[in-house]
Amino acid sequence: KDCNIDAIEIDQNASEQAKENIESTHWKNNIKIINQSLQELKADFEYDLIFSNPPFFEDDLLSDDKKKNQAKHHSTLTLKELMHFIAMNLKSDGAGALLIPYHRLEYFKLLLNDFNFGITHLTLVKQSDNHNFFRAMVIFSRNVNNTNLINDEITIHDSNRNYTKEFIELLKDYYLNF
Repeated sequence: KDCNIDAIEIDQNASEQAKENIESTHWKNNIKIINQSLQELKADFEYDLIFSNPPFFEDDLLSDDKKKNQAKHHSTLTLKELMHFIAMNLKSDGAGALLIPYHRLEYFKLLLNDFNFGITHLTLVKQSDNHNFFRAMVIFSRNVNNTNLINDEITIHDSNRNYTKEFIELLKDYYLNF
């Protein structure tokens, strides 16, 4: 209850909907929606934590729907631009957290190195035991001692297509279908 959150949303309609949704929560005094691009944002202070679910796709097949492309493709925000923002606006002892496609993990590790960050916690995600990894949840910070790296994995569905206990535990406070 003592934290303040700046939420950045480039799409005007999504920004307005987010404001409406937040008004119905007990966090309404702690969350500010900023309707502009990350590249335009000039923060007045450094953040303790910056987390994002950035546009997933880069150089992938585009949709005919401009809003879908804006949300899912790097056309409005690249990982490199996001990392530049984080590097410039994160406290020296702060952390970043991103959910990225698994196939972009190696590229993201190179970016982390370029911006002098290291991974502190890496969770690989797969749909079921029969699937390959498809997402990576990455927590990173400066001055990382790689001997303390937490590396784990999570599976979303069990063999009966039910959510796993680990997945439910991770998202129970946020997911409406539990």
